[in-house]
Amino acid sequence: MLDALRVEKDSQSRRHTTRQVSVHPRRFPVQRRLNLAEDYNLVFKKPVINLFVKPVRVLAVPNNRGHPRLGIKVPKRRVRLAVHRNGVKRIVREWFRYSSFGSYDIVVLVHSYSKSSNNLVESLAVIRQQWPQVL
Repeated sequence: MLDALRVEKDSQSRRHTTRQVSVHPRRFPVQRRLNLAEDYNLVFKKPVINLFVKPVRVLAVPNNRGHPRLGIKVPKRRVRLAVHRNGVKRIVREWFRYSSFGSYDIVVLVHSYSKSSNNLVESLAVIRQQWPQVL
């Protein structure tokens, strides 16, 4: 009887370990992110595209991956509260999702932020309009 209980417990534990983790459909995929410092340094050293619409600067270099990747820099010195920094990042990621950029590594630098994020959204819209003209 003890052996039967052990087998049952083992089968239950296996069931939990083999469960697949579902990926949230709204999560920003890893393939679309700039994760390494080397990737950021490449963009900062030799940007092919350099657009500035206050309070946002967008730097970009072409990549050979077939899809764009995004890096976001929101310095604590410029945007003090973590809540606001995270809100800015959310806005930038949504802007990136709904825009088409080709195969570029893009870094977005936010220089300032006000509680009404209209200036941020408006400047990102202007950058989206200027992007095809740059290419």
